[in-house]
Parts: sequence; structure tokens; C-alpha cells
Amino acid sequence: MAKRRVWIGLAAFVVALFACGYFASPLFAFSALKSAARAGDKDRLAQLVDFPAVRENLKSDIAGAMARSVGDDPKLKDNALARLGAALLPAITDRVVDNLVTPDGIAAMVRDGRQQPADADSQPAGPSQPKPKVLTHVGYDGLNLFRVTIVRADQPDAPLVMVLARQGLFGWKLTRIDLPTALAPSDPANA
Repeated sequence: MAKRRVWIGLAAFVVALFACGYFASPLFAFSALKSAARAGDKDRLAQLVDFPAVRENLKSDIAGAMARSVGDDPKLKDNALARLGAALLPAITDRVVDNLVTPDGIAAMVRDGRQQPADADSQPAGPSQPKPKVLTHVGYDGLNLFRVTIVRADQPDAPLVMVLARQGLFGWKLTRIDLPTALAPSDPANA
């Protein structure tokens, strides 16, 4: 009887340990992503970010938002220049996204919520320029997706949302960056 209790207790401990690891694993993955971003470790970032998936998702989101904004505006609907611009938009979007979704660009997003890489001419935050406060909110979107929302105190209306997808039982990779609400097209129903 005592041996049976020990085995049941041991099995319950193993199950609890597995469950804790299973549900806490995206937090460890995001922590590793932040560490790699702070250290500028491009090799580690390459292991933690699915760059092709992030690029494709972002290109699709931007192209869809721009197409909706052109299609929803009655002034632009019949405008020949707007149609030309819409035809050129995918090439421009592809180039912008390819320049943004790099190890340095992802590192800046993870580190301090910047939605674009810092300009070469810009000064790093020093004593005269305090670094803006960054708040991070996390949560599951189902068992296989984990959402990290980064909100800068100086840009509270433009949260940066990163989505990590499960890879196996305990592995995670960044696969999507959702557009900030400030860049999303406005919904006339909510205006």
C-alpha cells in the first residue's frame, strides 16, 4: 500500500512537472528571444525566429490593409493613380518588410518595442534621453500559439504584437508580427 502511494505520488509529480514545462515553455522561449536581442546574437535569433513566416505574414497583412483602404475610399476607387499605386504596392511592401524583418529589426522590436530599426543618425538613449518604459503582456491563443504584446509608454495606442508558434512539445518560434492598431485601416463602423 505504501509503495503504491509512492508510485502514485511520483506519477502525479511527473505529470505536474510536465504540465508546468509545457505551459511555461513559451515564456522561456520569449526570454531567450529577449536575451538574444539584447546581446545582438544573430545566430540565436535565427534559431528563435521563423524569418520567412514573419515576412510573409507581415507582407500579407500590409497588402490587405492597403487594398482595403483603397477599396473602401470612394474617392480612390475610380482614381487611375490609386489603381497604379495599388499595382505597385506589393513590390514596395515586399522591400519595406524585407528591410524590417532582419535580425537587427527583430532585436529592436523585442528589446524596446520599436516598430522600425533605429536610423543610423539617431542617438542611442543616454542620460539626456531616457529609454521609454515598455510593458509586456503575454497569453495563450490556443495551445499552440502564444501572444506577446509590447506597449511603449510613449506610444500606448500602437502595441506591437508578436505571435510565437509551438514547435514540438516544448519548442517555440516567432512566426508572426501583428500590425499595430495605429497602422491598421480604420473601421468606419467603429468611428
